[in-house]
Amino acid sequence: SIITNENIGIKGAAIGNIMCNGIVFIIGMIYLIKNIKLKIDIKNLIFKPIFACFIMSVICVFANFLLKSFLLEKIATLASIALGASVYAALLLALKIMKK
Repeated sequence: SIITNENIGIKGAAIGNIMCNGIVFIIGMIYLIKNIKLKIDIKNLIFKPIFACFIMSVICVFANFLLKSFLLEKIATLASIALGASVYAALLLALKIMKK
């Protein structure tokens, strides 16, 4: 099992989960494209959310780094998560990934 590997540990569960969901997503999309003739806007479906996620991640890491210098670590982490969620929601609207 990937979880019992000393080099990977519990991160293996996250890696396995992401890989499994990715494979299911790809199989589902192939099915929809072939059988339903679904037109997919790759830019809005994949690239814009990845860009928004990247920006959110950078802001979360930077905010957590700054907040840990004067707040307790748990509070700094919660605050940076809240900030990240707000930034991601704003980016979804700004990049017109989701309409109002």
